[in-house]
Amino acid sequence: MHKHDAQRTGRSTYDTSENDGTEKWKYFFESSVWGSISIDKKNIIYVGTPYEEYHALYPNGTNKWKKDLVGRDYQAPAIAPDGTIYFGTDDWFYALHPNGTKKWRFNISGNYFCEPVVDSNGTVYTATQDGYVYAIYSNGSLKWEYFVADYVFYIALDHNENIYFNGCAYENKLFCLNPDGSVKWKYKEINIWGGPVIDDNGIIYIHSDELIALYPNGTEKWIIDLGDNDCYGYPSIAPDGTIILSGYQGYITALNPSDGSRIWQYILEPFLAIDEMSEASIGADGTIFVAYTYLNLNIGYMCAISNDGKLKWKKQITSDINPYGSITILSDPSIGKDGTVFITSWFHTSGSSIQGIGSYGYVHAFGSGDEKQVTITKPEEGYLYINNNKIKKNLIRKSIIFGDLHLNINITSQNEVKRIVCTLRSHHPFYNMWRWETKCQIFEIGMDTNLPYELVIDASKFKYNLRMYTLQINVDYNGGCTASDRITFYYLRNINPFIPMPKPSVKWRFNTGSYTVAKTLTIYDNFIYFSCISGDVFCLDAYTGDLQWKYSIGEWVETKPLVVNSKVYVGSDDGRMYCIDANSGDLLWIYPTFDYIQSNPKYWNGCIYFGCHNNRLYCIDAETGDFKWSFLTNDDVYTDPSIYDGKVYVASRKDHLFCIDATTGEEIWRIKDRIRSSPVAVDGKVYYSGNDRFLFCVNSSDGDLIWSYETGSHVSTVAVVDGCVYFNGLSYFCGEYTMLYCVDADDGRLLWSSKIAPDWDLRPFDPVSVANGKVYGCYSVNYVYCHDAENGEILWMLENDFSLRVSPVYLDGMFYIDLGDNNLYCLIEPDI
Repeated sequence: MHKHDAQRTGRSTYDTSENDGTEKWKYFFESSVWGSISIDKKNIIYVGTPYEEYHALYPNGTNKWKKDLVGRDYQAPAIAPDGTIYFGTDDWFYALHPNGTKKWRFNISGNYFCEPVVDSNGTVYTATQDGYVYAIYSNGSLKWEYFVADYVFYIALDHNENIYFNGCAYENKLFCLNPDGSVKWKYKEINIWGGPVIDDNGIIYIHSDELIALYPNGTEKWIIDLGDNDCYGYPSIAPDGTIILSGYQGYITALNPSDGSRIWQYILEPFLAIDEMSEASIGADGTIFVAYTYLNLNIGYMCAISNDGKLKWKKQITSDINPYGSITILSDPSIGKDGTVFITSWFHTSGSSIQGIGSYGYVHAFGSGDEKQVTITKPEEGYLYINNNKIKKNLIRKSIIFGDLHLNINITSQNEVKRIVCTLRSHHPFYNMWRWETKCQIFEIGMDTNLPYELVIDASKFKYNLRMYTLQINVDYNGGCTASDRITFYYLRNINPFIPMPKPSVKWRFNTGSYTVAKTLTIYDNFIYFSCISGDVFCLDAYTGDLQWKYSIGEWVETKPLVVNSKVYVGSDDGRMYCIDANSGDLLWIYPTFDYIQSNPKYWNGCIYFGCHNNRLYCIDAETGDFKWSFLTNDDVYTDPSIYDGKVYVASRKDHLFCIDATTGEEIWRIKDRIRSSPVAVDGKVYYSGNDRFLFCVNSSDGDLIWSYETGSHVSTVAVVDGCVYFNGLSYFCGEYTMLYCVDADDGRLLWSSKIAPDWDLRPFDPVSVANGKVYGCYSVNYVYCHDAENGEILWMLENDFSLRVSPVYLDGMFYIDLGDNNLYCLIEPDI
């Protein structure tokens, strides 16, 4: 997002010490480019134009996708932790999936110039020139709006997720709102030109005719007269807390955060007037990056300054079309994960003889000119080397191949190699986008490995007859540099006709007549129970699909039914917990909470436990619905509780995991972390995902960490079976793919992992089901997978035309699933 983070510090977490200013590439736009860019965790670059287009670029400067929009875009987007791209245009605010498809759009009805920002809960904040500040849920619904009666260009969040912004004309104050949209405080009427920016201590900096530092309560810490140091828009915060200003006269100034005193100052051009200058962006190593143009000279530069105020390098920003065109810099530098720095430019060609070009723009990439390369000593095109013997071309249906595949890998700069990861991808000819791995096909080579290295792939592990394989080699160097190469080949196991991937068959289907199934299903005493988002709760015969009964609640139901002692418990968005007779479908009792219930209920010792959006965990009597106790958390509870050994474990939306006495409701311990899944308590351990990419295992008694396992991003709720922990997530180590993981429950050691689908197809929070020695999951948008629980091999898969919502549930060779077409299916597993 603009200025890197929600606090608008301009401070990147990526090291830029190796960046020598080499222009690696520039990407041409047939229109002007006015705004800054944003970069996601995968180093994908996003930029909009004033001509109703939005672009995504790969890190090498090639186009990933282009999206035509309604309305113009000027500002940098915000990227949510799940990869959603948020940005505004005239009258509309958009949310796009990482693959460029529209997730939703929200009518903001006003000219848009505000860079959005996303909090840790996924709520996105934006504003318009019409004076409205909006808080929008991640599903596109309005959380709240606040009217300022003024232009609003800048929004920032502090670490407590209070919202800061300033009016720019009529109500020229700094506002601080609570997360619920109520006013916390306002700072006096002054001319505010940029900001606010919040440092790690919660100090707020705003640029007026002076630079003002405020304490978190809105009182003044210090005020300094900038004089010739007057800065553009936002100040920036260096890794050590130093305040960095980029000034109108070409000054770069470093200030002490304690009192605003000057530490050093660098003048970019002592004798030439600077027309436009960006705000500063700062690498993790302290290097400062700014871009600027000369007044009336039509020349622009990108420069890097060390953290002690010395020029490291300066590079001219040029055009390939018209070197004499007038250049404008309206964006701030953005820093990628490999230390590359990106800037946009806008060239004006009025008076130019170039046909059809009036104005145009670029994204420029400045980085290291000494890129490390990977070379692979590989067979000739179309050949395999089995036991170091060359096998003839055109293997398909002409040769019988048994044995191992040998490839020689040679990597330059061996002494700098940290790790080599080799990934074998399989391309199924009849499922065009499907790729997979098994345990034997992921190789990690340590830095002590002698090179060249002979990679041996055990061909006897290949399960199916015909595949096209791609061997991906990823190399991590010390210092964060990466490189890669690949080789593609065919493998034929035998000359029998191709055997396609087995598929399940339909035994019966039941039309719900309304919306899709909410969450997942429950099987109890040979009956299947499920609820639909429309508000209907169903009971079917699990073997025939015959309807036994239906109970209509009338409001959305987003919970999985709990069936215990012939009673069905289900929570609703109408704020009530319902108890229904499992045999007849008659209502037995209702318990009101007066707020959304989206947490699946759990049973223990005669009581029902569930979370609510009113920040409470409830315990009620399972027989009568009488209130036992409630526990007040610090935010909404939409995850599911887990109960073990007389303790209930639950996570709040505001990043806390609580351990509570299940009998008394008293807190035993809590952990503050970015909780992204429902906790699961088994055998004295509690498993949960946090920090976007880690699975944690803690002691159920005291919350002490036992182990953690790092993935690429997004970890689902786990399933724990027979000492193994199964979950799905993303992996960035071997490319950007959905992965199914199996780790040891005792020590977190990886037992196997299986690559499923590209990252944009991920359903990161959908848990898997484990039964009968198999793992079932719908963790990509349009596929159902069945894996061998012992080694992760895919046993069968089902491709579907609709987006899938819930994981399958297994019973006696059958499994039940909603395929997104308003039907519940009972499918029979294929013979394996």
